[in-house]
Amino acid sequence: MDIYSISDERTLNEFIDNTVKPDRETLQRNNAMVDRLVHFLQNNVPGRIRPKRVIKGGSFGKGTAVRGTSDIDLVHMLAEYNSVDKYTKDSEDLLKDLKTYLTKYGQAQLVRITTYSVEVKLTNGNFSQTVDVVLGVDLLDRGMVPDHVFDQMQGPDVDVHLYSVTLTPLQIEVIQALPTQVKDLIRIVKYWGDVKKGVYVEHWPNSFTMELVVIHAWNNAGSPSTSFSMIRALHAVLTSLVNHRQFNVTFPSQMKYSPTRLKICLPQRNAPYIIDPTNPYNDMYHGRKGGLAYDWNDVATEASTWLRLSLFRSVTGTHSRWQ
Repeated sequence: MDIYSISDERTLNEFIDNTVKPDRETLQRNNAMVDRLVHFLQNNVPGRIRPKRVIKGGSFGKGTAVRGTSDIDLVHMLAEYNSVDKYTKDSEDLLKDLKTYLTKYGQAQLVRITTYSVEVKLTNGNFSQTVDVVLGVDLLDRGMVPDHVFDQMQGPDVDVHLYSVTLTPLQIEVIQALPTQVKDLIRIVKYWGDVKKGVYVEHWPNSFTMELVVIHAWNNAGSPSTSFSMIRALHAVLTSLVNHRQFNVTFPSQMKYSPTRLKICLPQRNAPYIIDPTNPYNDMYHGRKGGLAYDWNDVATEASTWLRLSLFRSVTGTHSRWQ
């Protein structure tokens, strides 16, 4: 079934269950392969690349994976590093060492090495899955509060991405805490985005940005934790995307930093903006390289197309009411 041919609540929920959510067999295989890799990293990687802990991230770790497109990130927090500056000096050698252990001893096939990670492919019979192993410094688990991490992020020469890796546990906390039905709403929105990106779109918002757009709509509706109409919820999200120029979005209920920190950072942003609840210096509206905005106008065009179809006929007033 094409996503635009869905015509009622029952069909929408069935589509999410049968097409969008990962099937049980895939989840079990992914879990088994990832658990084996995590066990290997925790028990067989020595010296400077020994982990303090390994965190399951990406949509897989957050519980918002979409069938066939789930990204699996493992954040490999280094035990012997207590500062990002120290890690930066050794990062190239550390990534090479990690690649050696993953491919020579970890039964993984190298896909590529990036500036921050080693991407490998895991195989179990005829089933395979790519995993991005990202190196990071575990400042939060060393007793540092988020606001102190943000203090370290100031300055023109700071690699903000490395601090974003440090803050990954906060991002996972925000998404994991959402009710199951909100995660399903995130899944259908991401599935829609993946379908469109697969056709012709190059600069649509990334996975985390779409998650935040859904959370923003959910907050506006009063954060319902019990059952709500998925059609009304989806209508609210799509309507917000059509009106993306009105995004002046912060997350008082989810943010992991102090209101004072937000007041300091917010005047530095020109509307529209979507301020990351785990990092006040991160504007997800302008999430592309160089601080460019995603192609929100194209997103709005596609959202308008869907809203005109029969699924949303006579649906109104969804900004604050999803029941």
